[in-house]
Amino acid sequence: MKLLSLIVLSLILLISCTKQNTNAPEESQLMQVTSFTGEKTTLENSSEYSYEQIIKWETNNEITDPVFAIRITTTDNLLPGNLTADENGWLRQNENNVWTDQNEFSQIFQSEDGELQHIISDVEIKYFADNEESKIFPVNFFKYREIGTKITSYGGHIDDCIIGTGTMFYLYENIEDIFVDGLYAEYFMYRLNTINATTNEIISEGDWYSSLDMENIRILYLNSFTTPALLPNNEEEKTQLQAYVVTKSGFEDVDNPNAISFTVMDGFYPETLIYLRNSYMLGDHHYITYYEANSSDEAPLELVDGIIHYATPFWKDLEENYVLIGGSDVDLNFRWGWSGEYVNDNPSFKKNDLVYDENTGLNYHSFITFMDVRFDGEPLSIEEFPAIDENLVTDDDGTIWLRIPKEYDFSQKVLLTGLDYGTHTLEVRAVDAQLKADETPVSFEFVMHEPVPPEEREGILVVNDGVNGQFAPPDELESLYREYLSSYNGIVDVIVRNEIEPSGLHFCNERLSPTDLQNYELVIYSMDYPADYYYFEREFGVLKIYTDLSGNLILSGGKNIQKSFYYDYLVSYNFPQDFWNIDNSSGQAAEYLGTNWLDKPYFIGANSENENFPDIEVRLPVLDWQPPYIDLRAGFSLISFFKEEFISSEIIYRMNCKPVGFDDFSPTQEEFDYYNEQPMAIKKDFGDHKCYLFGFPLAYMETEQVQEILTQIISEIQE
Repeated sequence: MKLLSLIVLSLILLISCTKQNTNAPEESQLMQVTSFTGEKTTLENSSEYSYEQIIKWETNNEITDPVFAIRITTTDNLLPGNLTADENGWLRQNENNVWTDQNEFSQIFQSEDGELQHIISDVEIKYFADNEESKIFPVNFFKYREIGTKITSYGGHIDDCIIGTGTMFYLYENIEDIFVDGLYAEYFMYRLNTINATTNEIISEGDWYSSLDMENIRILYLNSFTTPALLPNNEEEKTQLQAYVVTKSGFEDVDNPNAISFTVMDGFYPETLIYLRNSYMLGDHHYITYYEANSSDEAPLELVDGIIHYATPFWKDLEENYVLIGGSDVDLNFRWGWSGEYVNDNPSFKKNDLVYDENTGLNYHSFITFMDVRFDGEPLSIEEFPAIDENLVTDDDGTIWLRIPKEYDFSQKVLLTGLDYGTHTLEVRAVDAQLKADETPVSFEFVMHEPVPPEEREGILVVNDGVNGQFAPPDELESLYREYLSSYNGIVDVIVRNEIEPSGLHFCNERLSPTDLQNYELVIYSMDYPADYYYFEREFGVLKIYTDLSGNLILSGGKNIQKSFYYDYLVSYNFPQDFWNIDNSSGQAAEYLGTNWLDKPYFIGANSENENFPDIEVRLPVLDWQPPYIDLRAGFSLISFFKEEFISSEIIYRMNCKPVGFDDFSPTQEEFDYYNEQPMAIKKDFGDHKCYLFGFPLAYMETEQVQEILTQIISEIQE
């Protein structure tokens, strides 16, 4: 017997017990069966067991010295090996005799692999007395057992609930303990009745139907188009489903049908969802080089020049559009579903496999049968399921959809390739067991941008990654950078990263979009309040796309740069290597000077290693919105520097450390020897673009000197 049968049977076999025959004949009758019992005995230290069936009977006192003959039928119509019978099936008591004076018969069956191959289903008894043979007295084993029917439903508990006009019921034999094929259902009989919603009295009875007409005798699918039909109830009425089992041995439990009741309502329909967080794009200009650790799915990937490129969801640009930089190489993997499929409608959570009504959020006990899909105003056509003939469905208004049966693996996902640049629209709607489609299909619009060639870019974008409003107010930093770039003739745009609403598609990492960045010839990423926490490493993927597209980058910060390097080491992707050829695989490529504003205020400026860059000094006195500690210590503490042995690119600035004895807050000779001349600014020339790294915040340096630095960088990137 298959495992599935065993599982079903373990739920449905009746606990074996002795039960008196409630239909026993009256005393005036000549003979009656008094019991037909079964008793299970588990074998010690084994999963096997024995099952003994015992039948007992008695005759009227008027019958003198009767003897009895017994004929049995088993659930597989085979006689147990220890028994023999004559040509008419009567059990032999010895070689020539079928008669016995015993008024009791028993037979023991042994299980094999935890199952009984058969048991006795029917017994016939006759007696011989006063030179006369009696009539045959038949008895069915199941008449002495509580065999019933269990009804469950799709979507959980349904009894006394509100449901839609399409659902699925599951019918089971309510028998326990003995694993015998004959106890299984041959089929079920079922009907739908109308009952009073208050009293539960039957108003009208439906016709009985056999589950033999169903694809699976235990799965009953009903909707408004089936026979019987599941139709909306009138007020003060409910629908009742009754069912009873007919076993393979022929026993019909017609006198003991099970019943559940519910209220059927119209107007429900599913809410369709596109799982954008689990929809991935992968191409030359749409990828990340580290895997989203929080992702529930394994993102598609490809190996490019020895580097793994992982697919990533859409970006959202500054105008709130879903975007990507595309091309003929990009693969778009969409995934969709419906509200109730997962807990919190999130594939990262446990699967519910329920269907919630879009308007009320109610579980109306339906299930999804089809998914209808359109793309760019036409039925979606995929290789496995072309948009032709019976695969199409047309709405009353003429709108045509590709209708994919839910059982297909591709009914909830699609791979799109070779798309043109421009705006595209994906439309999806779920169709439930009522054969009702989502009345408000989900529509998702996105824009595939063409890469902007470097020669067509113009302007500078300053990204303020600050979160501290008191010591790094965005408007003050914007004014300062506009002053730094006052000699630049192009457009200067300034945005605050923290003010960009996260899309949620990248687990709150990237807020920038490379489709915005690629329009600028230079991006300055400012982490200029050095005591703050910043998110440069969370924008790594976007900035990597930008620089791969020949974009030029400046990172300005302080102690927080070292923190970013350390964070980078923990998550094992190496943006210092990608941007500046700094090997941070050991996590030791960057250090910081002071732990707070007053600790080690030794940094007073930086000496240029490149004749085109001026030496630079810390601004004294500080601006009115900057902390006064720099003035009090005549030096700066919260900066990062880099270990020269890990650098494979050009060093453009080294630390100018306070000399020993300069003031009361000067370094020791040992400290001076260690800190002075440490690399503080790096330049990497990739040929088609350049990246600059400053371990001191440009916002705290002398304005005219910063202006010279940025003028020189602009000159270099425009060469």
